[in-house]
Amino acid sequence: MILLVTGVALSGCSASTGRPGDSSRGPRSAGAHFRLFDNTYYRDSDLSACRTSTSYTVYESRVMALTGQTSAKQELALPDRAAYQSMLRRAVDRGGPVILDFETLYLKGARHVAERRYDKLKRFLTWTRQVFPNRIVGVYGVLGNTDPAHRDLAKALAPLQDAFFPTLYTTRSSFTAWRAHLDSVRAEAQRVDPAKRIYPFIWPQFHAAASPTKALLPRAMWRSEVEAVAQTMDGAVVWSGARNAGSSTWARDTCAVMSTTA
Repeated sequence: MILLVTGVALSGCSASTGRPGDSSRGPRSAGAHFRLFDNTYYRDSDLSACRTSTSYTVYESRVMALTGQTSAKQELALPDRAAYQSMLRRAVDRGGPVILDFETLYLKGARHVAERRYDKLKRFLTWTRQVFPNRIVGVYGVLGNTDPAHRDLAKALAPLQDAFFPTLYTTRSSFTAWRAHLDSVRAEAQRVDPAKRIYPFIWPQFHAAASPTKALLPRAMWRSEVEAVAQTMDGAVVWSGARNAGSSTWARDTCAVMSTTA
């Protein structure tokens, strides 16, 4: 049970739930049994040639359609539970993890704001679990986008997630800077829940912060990123939008790394 009492989040239980990826299974062994989840929608290349599973990301826009909310900059409103769960049953058309990408609910800002967002995320995770009791469920980006003052809320939210799904997109042209970000994500995961699996989102393209055209990463850089994730994390989600990649080398290099993992 998780209670929010007088503004303080309390985690009252860490016992095993028997769910996939449950944090009670013991300490993580980074790099062992690495799992790659395919969340790409490229039109001209894919990961069908290598050992992957699929995943599905639920975006805020789908929830906004249930409430009539029109501004993507506004904090996501809670919909009717039945309507939300009905939407999930219709929309989730891939197997594997179900990941909630609700970026306006990051645990940032004033305490009362972070607590309100925590309460919404708790409800969304609970409602999602009711629909998918045997799937890995988690929230995108909360790990890495929580103010240190609100880490207790992130800790209280952790038992409702089977894994953490931080972002490791390439926002600079330096692999050293990207690797430093990876290390900071791992360190934050240790502070929040050291036994929780980490499946970061990675992307074969540069983020717009590094490339306005979101160009493909150089092959050596992408392969180095995939290798680093395979050596340090429990798995990863490879993401893309619905567009042409312009090359299939990213897929071949990903599969080459996967062929060497445990």
